[in-house]
This record gives sequence, C-alpha cells and structure tokens, in this order.
Amino acid sequence: MGLSTYLPHRDVGFGPVSEKQAKHYFDQDLWMLQNSHCVVAVINGADIDSGTAWEIGFSYSSGKYLIGIREDIRDVEINPMLVCTLILTHSFEDLHSELVTWKAKER
Repeated sequence: MGLSTYLPHRDVGFGPVSEKQAKHYFDQDLWMLQNSHCVVAVINGADIDSGTAWEIGFSYSSGKYLIGIREDIRDVEINPMLVCTLILTHSFEDLHSELVTWKAKER
C-alpha cells in the first residue's frame, strides 16, 4: 500500500527495561505517534495492553485516524472508551479496506 510502518517491539527493541532504556522506548514511541497520520492498534485479549491503551488515548487526543483490529473471537466486551475512540475491524481484510478508505481521504 506504500505506507511506512512503525512497530515499537520491532523498531526500537524489547527486553528488560532499565530506567534509561524505558526513557528511550518512550521517547521513540512518542516521536513516532506525534509524526504519524494513522494508528492501527491490536486489541486482542480480555483486556488490551496498557501501553497500547496509552497510545490509543494519546493518538485520539492528537486527532489521529485510529483503527483497531480485534481478531479475538471470544465473547468479551470491549471497553466503551475504545469503542467510541477508534474504527474497529475484525480481520486483516477489513483492516486493509479501512486503510484504503483512509488513504483515499488523505489525498
């Protein structure tokens, strides 16, 4: 699709976190969020990752286009704060379609 992507675990690293390393992760993640136009959040599981929740809130307050992908088929209620914050997709096909729609709006 010609999109640049950023995945914190892939692009900055993951592992035991010292205070210095945590600051590096935070600064890199924040910079990428501030400089992005669209954020895709994976929200599988009974409760989403706390870092992902923070990224969603920050991105929402910054006016980013937010898409969530939830492939988890368990019947678990999604927090209303998330439901009202992002566009929810349930498959990679739906995600792709939503990204195509977003990209067309960006032109």
